[in-house]
Amino acid sequence: MSAMTEQEVVVNADVAELDTRPGGCIKKVGCGCLAMVILAVLLLVWAGNSFVPFIGYTMNMGESFHIGADSVITGDSFYMGESLHIEGTLDGNLTMLGEKTTIDGTVDGSMHFMGAYLLINGTLNGDLSFMGEQLTINGTVTGDVSFVGEKITINDVGTVGGDLEVTGATLDHQGTVEGTISGNYDEAGNSE
Repeated sequence: MSAMTEQEVVVNADVAELDTRPGGCIKKVGCGCLAMVILAVLLLVWAGNSFVPFIGYTMNMGESFHIGADSVITGDSFYMGESLHIEGTLDGNLTMLGEKTTIDGTVDGSMHFMGAYLLINGTLNGDLSFMGEQLTINGTVTGDVSFVGEKITINDVGTVGGDLEVTGATLDHQGTVEGTISGNYDEAGNSE
């Protein structure tokens, strides 16, 4: 049995030799450290772009933000704070993490909202992904709306140009949904 143990040690030593220097690698077999690092970086970039929609955006963090009626903000933007009020134009995608957002102006791009209340009186020229408590649309969303929350209201002057997917909410719509409405929700009112 001791001869077998020596043979195992010899075989193991022949197959791989451990480099004990800091940052060392396994020799002879080749562990592919560089390949693993490249794979990890590619995975992080893919995951970041897929699941964190604000990588590469202009970051704005504070209590409250206001984009005035004569203002034009260009580029993708990330806001984190208590409130955001857009009266002007945001030309780019928007991500908001916060309590309340009001759009009285125009957002030319898609929007990701995670917070409590979103009120759209103006125009969102893109898709909307909402996760929060309450969404009210008195204006126009030209793309699809994906809603997860408590209540979504599309008033008689409100328009969704694409599909509406609702999960776990009360849907109250008297406005226009040009695409299909799907999901798991309770209807509060409907004027189709």
